Amino acid sequence: MADRLTVQEFFAALREQKINPRVDTPAVRASVDARVRALCASYPIQERWPVLDLESAYQQTLNELPNVLDLVRDGYTGTVNLRGYDDTYTMDEWFGDFAEQWALCDAPHIRADMLELLPRASTWPSPRLWEAYKNATRAPRGSWLRRLIGGQ
Repeated sequence: MADRLTVQEFFAALREQKINPRVDTPAVRASVDARVRALCASYPIQERWPVLDLESAYQQTLNELPNVLDLVRDGYTGTVNLRGYDDTYTMDEWFGDFAEQWALCDAPHIRADMLELLPRASTWPSPRLWEAYKNATRAPRGSWLRRLIGGQ
């Protein structure tokens, strides 16, 4: 299962890992909290959020700060990644966490196709699951749908 943290634990992890930039003010914490709650409103587990979603909420907050260009000059690349947290998901966890947020179609044939595209394991990183999902839901090469939308 992917690690889940509270907003407070997330900021403590940023501090412990000396993540740069670390902007830790009450306003930034409140923004991250509000964003992650909105992003994860449909998640079955509340108050403890997947690290991936906390990172996204924090990045969105940083990117909207008036001094974001100063952060970039100091080395901010637009992404923040905590180290040492399990960032893998079972297929059920991944669909459970992201189906509504990303408007995923969760169907048995899609899951079966994804399993064929993924390496044999019980959990996978979210980007790998996303890539398998995109490929599993893409119209086959040469299909009438693909020709209709301009593909080969």
